[in-house]
Amino acid sequence: MAMVLATPDDTVFDRIAATAVPLIAQTRRYDSGVSGPMHDHARGQLLRVRGASARVRTPGATTLLPPGQLMWLPGGLPHGIATEAEPEFQSLYLHPDQAADLPAETTVFRPSQMLAVLMERLIELTEGRGDPVTEPHLTALVLHELRSLSPEAQALALPRDGRLLRLCIELRERPGDRSSTADLARRIGASRRWLERHFLAETGLPLAEWRRQARVQRAIEMLGAGDSVQRVAWEVGYDSPSAFASMFRKVTGRSPREFT
Repeated sequence: MAMVLATPDDTVFDRIAATAVPLIAQTRRYDSGVSGPMHDHARGQLLRVRGASARVRTPGATTLLPPGQLMWLPGGLPHGIATEAEPEFQSLYLHPDQAADLPAETTVFRPSQMLAVLMERLIELTEGRGDPVTEPHLTALVLHELRSLSPEAQALALPRDGRLLRLCIELRERPGDRSSTADLARRIGASRRWLERHFLAETGLPLAEWRRQARVQRAIEMLGAGDSVQRVAWEVGYDSPSAFASMFRKVTGRSPREFT
């Protein structure tokens, strides 16, 4: 499907500017990939994307947001969001008073099943479903849960170079790809040395480490969706669950079963 331009919802932004309520919930669904223009708003935004990975662009970097994970965008920070496939965006916009002790920079958080459920309930209320009496209670729970979130050990930065960006998208979508660095370099029409040097310069990580982090992110998504450790290991390119679990612990400090 063709990519569409996802423009900010002025009606929602007008409501955001006009109200003093602690938080506002919103969901937006698209039938194709989207490319959103840079924009900003006074409220901080907690963003969750479903159905596709998102590329979140800010003045300093472009960051990969996998499906189901959470990204905090501080108020006043210009940002734009793009996806290749059909996404659903879920957002909570926090009043500045409620966001004072949240990070002052863009942060990707580990998935929280409780917060995901609370976001769904608040979005239902926004859409006229559910009991409005529950809104202040749900809001209080959301604010409490937000302050207990743990940042990801490594948010994956994306390169600006077109060839490197396409390669990253491919590797993120096919984490089990076992192509060597030399093979990947040939795939994009570059030398191995060029690929390694420019990849590190643009993402801050060696290619091998970036791939490992991408595999862990995909593994966390699958484990949270109920897939077995064995199936996840195969999906992300490991021949045995034990080899996968060893890598997973080195990156996250936790066992894969803690994410099931």
